[in-house]
Amino acid sequence: VALIHAVGGDGLFIACDVTRDAEVRQLHERLIAAYGRLDYAYNNAGIEIEQNRLAEGSEAEFDAIMGVNVKGVWLCMKYQLPLLLAQGGGVIVNTASVAGLGAA
Repeated sequence: VALIHAVGGDGLFIACDVTRDAEVRQLHERLIAAYGRLDYAYNNAGIEIEQNRLAEGSEAEFDAIMGVNVKGVWLCMKYQLPLLLAQGGGVIVNTASVAGLGAA
């Protein structure tokens, strides 16, 4: 953000754990307080745990992956969609990892 500001741009950094509803809600509240609207969102949070093959992984590893990669995107969209609908539109882009194209 400092580099963006240094060249005359505007930016805002908000730390957020996308697995926690309250933090995702607060992120969007701060965004609206700062800019007044949301025109586009890029949801790109994701983790990969490569310590084990899927069948050898622990339940905690699975829960961590699903919490960030799936629930995190869902929570972001939960707060983004009402904002976009209320203002008549916008764009949401969700990305997934290339790791989902292979099996171990």
